[in-house]
Amino acid sequence: MRIVPPFRKGETFVKVDLWTLARKLAPDLMEEIARRAMILEKIADLQPVGRRQLAQRLNLPEREIRTVTALLRDLGYLELDGAGMCLSQKAEEVLESARELSRTVNALTETERRLTALLPVDQVLIAPGNRDEDDQVLFAAHSRPTAKSSWSSSSRLPGGCR
Repeated sequence: MRIVPPFRKGETFVKVDLWTLARKLAPDLMEEIARRAMILEKIADLQPVGRRQLAQRLNLPEREIRTVTALLRDLGYLELDGAGMCLSQKAEEVLESARELSRTVNALTETERRLTALLPVDQVLIAPGNRDEDDQVLFAAHSRPTAKSSWSSSSRLPGGCR
């Protein structure tokens, strides 16, 4: 999460977490931003994907998916073809930030840090979702690029998606 430069408060400095501040000032807008980030993230994991399948995977009404994906398409984040929706290059550029936002909203990042400190492992990754209900949960966690990953956003996926 991006931290803005400290502001002076008396003789001490106070750091402001932009996400926390935004959630306090405009919780309704932050919920919408988090929803869009979650939808982009799931499209990246399933692409190419249709609205119906995306709605089922996210457990959201199809009309809500239709509204959000139309907006994301108009903003240039989605491409549509006969196979379904795919992320555009513009979306690929913001995908990691969207993933981090989703993880922060779901408090997964801090839980991962705590578990990594407690367990005798190099890194803990928590995949949001329920593995019993969605086979893609583990796939999404394993396919997520990390600092050591050599995955390239220019690689082609089945169905014409990048």
